[in-house]
Amino acid sequence: MVSEGGTTFIELPSEAQEALLQRIAWPDDVETGWEAGAEFFTLMRDMTASGFWSSQMGVEDLGYMGNTANPSWEGCSHEAMEHLGLSYDDA
Repeated sequence: MVSEGGTTFIELPSEAQEALLQRIAWPDDVETGWEAGAEFFTLMRDMTASGFWSSQMGVEDLGYMGNTANPSWEGCSHEAMEHLGLSYDDA
């Protein structure tokens, strides 16, 4: 990747690297002309996250137990329901 000044990303000082990444890290707020960079960054971020969370380390980090019975399921917490704008009374 080459910056506006013709310098490669790796050659930039860390402050300039961070500034460049801030321009492309948020696809909903990307400036005109930076769409391709934002699309690439989003793809790489998504692929990195998918790779990690589907690895043994990522699955262990999640605490995923697979298809196991939960004998004490009592529904969503009231906080979660409120956050979603839902209520058990609406059922």
